[in-house]
Amino acid sequence: MALLLMTTAGVITATADAALMIRSFQAPARGPLLAPSAHGALYRAVINVGS
Repeated sequence: MALLLMTTAGVITATADAALMIRSFQAPARGPLLAPSAHGALYRAVINVGS
């Protein structure tokens, strides 16, 4: 019985910690996302990373 209680306490603690982390990573000013870049621009950026 003690093992069951300790396991349950661990799950509850982990869930609370995860909820706190998710809330802390949210942006304060949420808005619409930017339009995606053109495929060619993305390809050139990846190629130029090593240059």
